[in-house]
Order: sequence, then structure tokens, then C-alpha cells
Amino acid sequence: MKTTTAVTLAAIAALAAGCGSRGDLAPSASATSTYEAPTSTNAAYFVGGLQAVQEGASGFYYQETLADYLPNRLFSIEGTKAKSMTGGVVVGTVTKVEPGKGFVVVNVEPEGAVPDAPGGTAASFDDPDAAWRVAKVTIKTDATYGVDGEPDELQIGVRLISESDYQREMAGIEELGDVVVVLDPERTYDWDRDLKVVARGSALLGDIDTAGQIGFPGLGDGSKAFVGNLTTVAALEKAAAEPKRTIKARLEGFEVIRSD
Repeated sequence: MKTTTAVTLAAIAALAAGCGSRGDLAPSASATSTYEAPTSTNAAYFVGGLQAVQEGASGFYYQETLADYLPNRLFSIEGTKAKSMTGGVVVGTVTKVEPGKGFVVVNVEPEGAVPDAPGGTAASFDDPDAAWRVAKVTIKTDATYGVDGEPDELQIGVRLISESDYQREMAGIEELGDVVVVLDPERTYDWDRDLKVVARGSALLGDIDTAGQIGFPGLGDGSKAFVGNLTTVAALEKAAAEPKRTIKARLEGFEVIRSD
């Protein structure tokens, strides 16, 4: 039965085909993730691209863990009114992968020329000059937390970083089985408003391995800390049903200081 927790406030790993059941391990307050990342050739290639993006990324997040993206976690930033800071969390299965858009970045030459849009300019998916691409991935939902309505399926945009081997990345996504997806709380795609944005540059497209363990291999070594004790779908569902709690946070320089 589908479980949906709706809020009105706004918001890949790949697993080889034939993955097993999800979330059949009991939740535990002291659970430690034993998640194993996919090892198939295309899936590993795709995950490596996500990790490369994260290694080169900079910035800060008030949300430190998967639990922070649940709608019952509220944030009071610098003393402001507490609110949810999630676009939603989705549990489901990938059913389709389609071309989306390519993005071209124009070099700034000669000196003084106006640069291209910071996020790139949308182009055709197969444009040979595209620096990266976004694939449309359809998810059949089993449970949603913080997503408006009760969608039986939704589409997410998944970033592909290879300029030449993007078909191989798409093949890796085709191998997806069960997933946990964290949606961005703020961003949208101008070229498709119905397409959901995966948080942190698609790194929060999580995977459920054959033992039912949740992992976010796009985060590399940071996956275990991000998952915390929400190592299974059962644990995630239990956490989503807990009473609301408020986290007070402030920014000191480039460091987030939290009082949970």
C-alpha cells in the first residue's frame, strides 16, 4: 500500500537488473549501514560520474542526513519561523529512462565577451557540444514523504556528465531497480516544470541493494553518515511517522552550526 505524507512547502546510483526485495529489515536506533554499491560495468561508470561531481562541488547544507529531508524535520534558520526544507523523499522503482536536454556552455572569448548562462544553455539532448545532459527517469512510487498529492509515478531529472559516453550512463540507469530519491526543495527545470530535480546534483538518487539496505553511492564515503540509522525502507517509514521536531541552525562563515 502506498504511503504518502503531503506538505505544501516546496522542494544514482544504479542497481543491476534483478535486484531483490526492499526494506524487510527491522529498523534499529543503532543500525549501521551494510549497503553494497552496484558493481555492474555501466552502473559503476554512472556512479563514478556522480561521485566526480560531488568531489568538485562546494557549498553547505543545513540538511546533513536523510532524516533531515523528511517533512517532519523543521528548520529555524537564524531564528526565523521553523519550516520544512525538503522537496520530498520518494521510494519506488525505475521503469523508464528517456532523453531530456543537453546543456551547452559558451567559452568567453574574446576578452570582455558576455559569458553564457552560469547553468548552461538548454540544447537538444544529442547536441555534440553539450557539456552535460539531463535524462528523464520515470519512477513507479511505492511511498512518498513530503510530496504533494499521491502520485502513482513521477519523473525525475538525472544528470549525465560524460560528453561522449552518455549513452553508457543511460545504460547504467536502465539497470536501476529499487531506489530512494531525495527531491530538491527549491530548484525546477525551466524546460519541463513537471520534471522533479534530484537534490545535490543528482547525488541524492539513492539505491536499495539486494539485502534491502539504503545507500547513496553518489556521495562516496559520505553515504553512510548521510543515511545514518535509516538503513532500510522500514526504518525510513518509522522515522517519517515520528512527531515534528525543530532544528535550530545558523551560519558562521562557511560553517553550519546546528542545535538539534
